[in-house]
Amino acid sequence: MLAYPIHIQIIVVGKLRQDFWRAAAEQYLGRLQHYAATSITEARDVLGRGRSESEAIAEESKEITRRLRPEALVILLDKDGKKFSSEQLAGLLKKEIEGGRRLLQFIIGGPAGVAPELRAGLRLSLSAMTLPHELARVVLLEQLYRAFTILRGEKYHK
Repeated sequence: MLAYPIHIQIIVVGKLRQDFWRAAAEQYLGRLQHYAATSITEARDVLGRGRSESEAIAEESKEITRRLRPEALVILLDKDGKKFSSEQLAGLLKKEIEGGRRLLQFIIGGPAGVAPELRAGLRLSLSAMTLPHELARVVLLEQLYRAFTILRGEKYHK
């Protein structure tokens, strides 16, 4: 199976500390790699390490910002963002791939959130409910995998 000509980079604040989160993320990351080059970049979580919440947001957001590429479509996961169905996410991927986009960067902030400047672009909501960032990472990976199966007309998404 040929992979799509796009790289997906997921920039997250913090590491997955529990084995069950790591196992789930690795499972979907492995599946997703069959469709598109995908990488996860972890920014250091500084909340509760002698910094106030606003200092943590500023520092974490600065680390995220320095990793952003000008040619990328940047999508922030945000509970107040646009709600997409799986089919709509597949449509967005298709549009970007067909339009020649070669890099999508998804941002998952830490527990305190992100700086306002990171909220300026496309914001995607996985749920109206607030999700722990570990779960958001797993759900995003699964939904990206599902979106690619929809694009290929494969059975997983049914």
